[in-house]
Amino acid sequence: MLRQRLLTATLLAPLLLLAVLTLPAPWLAGLLGLIVLVGAWELSQITQISLTLHRCFALALLALMMAAGYFSQDFAEPYRLYGAVTVFWGVAALALIRRRRPLLQVIGQRWGALLIGSTLLLATWLAAVQIHQTAGADWLISLLLLVWAMDTGAYFAGKHWGKYKLAPEVSPGKTWEGAYGAMVAAGLWAIGAAWWHSVPLFATVLLSLVITWLSIGGDLGESLLKRQAQVKDSGNLLPGHGGILDRIDSLLAAAPAFALALYLMGQMP
Repeated sequence: MLRQRLLTATLLAPLLLLAVLTLPAPWLAGLLGLIVLVGAWELSQITQISLTLHRCFALALLALMMAAGYFSQDFAEPYRLYGAVTVFWGVAALALIRRRRPLLQVIGQRWGALLIGSTLLLATWLAAVQIHQTAGADWLISLLLLVWAMDTGAYFAGKHWGKYKLAPEVSPGKTWEGAYGAMVAAGLWAIGAAWWHSVPLFATVLLSLVITWLSIGGDLGESLLKRQAQVKDSGNLLPGHGGILDRIDSLLAAAPAFALALYLMGQMP
């Protein structure tokens, strides 16, 4: 399992970084859009939208919304969306961690869950595209490195020292030690990011702490859906990692908040 996980990451991570650095903006937007649409397809399966026609309709609608957002070239309005998504994940993280009773059924609300999930996917895509086109490829790479650092820190800290359950009703495998590992990894990222981008260390440390908390919400939110759907992974596209949603659950929470933070820091118009 670990060997597959490392092999997949070793192959795909450099390819994605190369794409961010070299692809023209429309091509990268299209590539990221394809990844998001695959994630939306997996979401439709998890939420048990049974008819293929209904799934295709939901994907087509999401694709149209992405196209409208891209071709409008108006990146002012999404900040409201980013703010709403940030609040959503912050509250979700707190609610899921504090919950000690059987959770409300989410999967049964199929179209509602798909609508919320698609909105979160759309916000993530818009944020990534906006960061690339206005703040620059280096900031988008920083976002990816932050998410990968948190995931890696959480995985190894949880595996080696995990003892105290983070949210046993949602994901019995997640531990506070894993969360602390993600926090430490994010802190190390903050030091490197402050030097790389020549921004105040305090700002990057604060950003890393906020993103860590929000990403816990993203991770637990996907775990909730998978547990209620009684599936281990969102898919099997990525050996050792599961599906696309399994890889971008933290990014769903991180990207909109990251874009909003860059705006507040004066790094994006």
